[in-house]
Parts: sequence; structure tokens; C-alpha cells
Amino acid sequence: MAAFAAALDEVTIMRRLRTALLMSALLLVLAVPSAQAGKPATRGFLPPSAHPHGHSLTELAAAWNVWAFGSAADVNPLLAVRCEQSTIDPKIWFLPVSLGGEYQTTCDVPQGSFLLLNPGGSECSNVEAEPFFGADDADLGACVDQTFLLLANAEVTFNGKTVRDLDQYIVTTPLTMLPANNLLSTSPALSRDKGIFMVIHPLSRGTHTLHAYDEFPIFDFKAGITYTINVH
Repeated sequence: MAAFAAALDEVTIMRRLRTALLMSALLLVLAVPSAQAGKPATRGFLPPSAHPHGHSLTELAAAWNVWAFGSAADVNPLLAVRCEQSTIDPKIWFLPVSLGGEYQTTCDVPQGSFLLLNPGGSECSNVEAEPFFGADDADLGACVDQTFLLLANAEVTFNGKTVRDLDQYIVTTPLTMLPANNLLSTSPALSRDKGIFMVIHPLSRGTHTLHAYDEFPIFDFKAGITYTINVH
């Protein structure tokens, strides 16, 4: 009974923490809606409202989430730090994120391809432990809202210019289903993601360099990737 009570107390504390964080998130959103509305797109990236090949940024982010977490470790593109043609459109390519530490990867893409980049974000599912657990759609939405608040820094360096003001690109994905034998579990899983998603417009032929970096100090987490993008 003592062990059960201790576990119950821990769950209660986590729920209260989530509620407090969610209230903070709501206050921040209410405080700055007009400031984000009129921002121009970051140079080299499409504006958040763009629909490359008819796909919204939210649709692309949802497809990226399944691509990133929906396969087992031995073939997973994040663990392999591998760029791939997207599952939603052959003209859109997905770039991996670092799951911790600094990495380098080379992406060979055909001319005319759009690239989807996620320089920072948080994912929650119904198979992970707290604070990344959510039982259903609403719970997962609250989970990603709260854990995303813990992201202290995210930045992108592209064409020699570093940009840190990326709030206009924040997207929360709808509920997605990860198939069995995914990166998180051997069982199917419900998942949602809240992150910074940016679409790079088609690049000229040649070699381009891109770097993405993010930090979650509360988890002692720092992650970055340098992408060498060869357009042929």
C-alpha cells in the first residue's frame, strides 16, 4: 500500500505540474498573438502559411512525426541520421533531428525538392513514461504544450545566417498512429508532436550547408545536426 500511495502521489504531482505549465502556455499565447501574425518568412524558408504541392505545414509535420518515430530502431531514419524522400509527396524530403549530441549528415536531393526541417520540438505518446505520456488526444495535446515550454533555445544557421526567432513556425500535429514496432514501442502507439517546422524552398544545384540546434536544459539535453545538402 505504501508503494501504491507513493506512486499515486507522484502521478498527482506530475498532473499538477502539467496544469501549471499549461496555464503558463496559455498566458504566453494570449500575450503575444498580434506580434507573431505579421512576421515575414525567414530568408530561405517558405512562410508558415505556404502549401508546397498543396500540403499545409501541419499536414507535413504530422507526416514527419510518423516518419520519424514510426519505424524500429534498426531502420529508423533519426537513429541513422538519414534524409529521405517524404511519405506524403516525392518532391518533399524530410530531414532528421538529433536525439542528443552533435551529428553530421549528407543529403543528396534532386533539384526542385522542398526540404522539411524540424530544429526543435517535443513528442508525446501513450507508450512513454511521464512527462511524455498522454492517454488520449486531449491528454497528448496538453503533454506537448507543456513539454514544449521546456525548450529553452532553438536556432537554424543557413547560408551563413543564424536565426533564433522561430515562433511563427511552431506547429502542433493532430493525433497520429504509429504502427507496431515503432521507435518507442513494439505495440502501436498514439502520438502527437509540437515543434518548429520549416520548409526550405528548392535550392540551386550544388552544395548547401545547414545547421539546426536545440536545448532542453531541464533534461540536460543538447542536440544539433549539420546538414550538407547536395542538389543534383
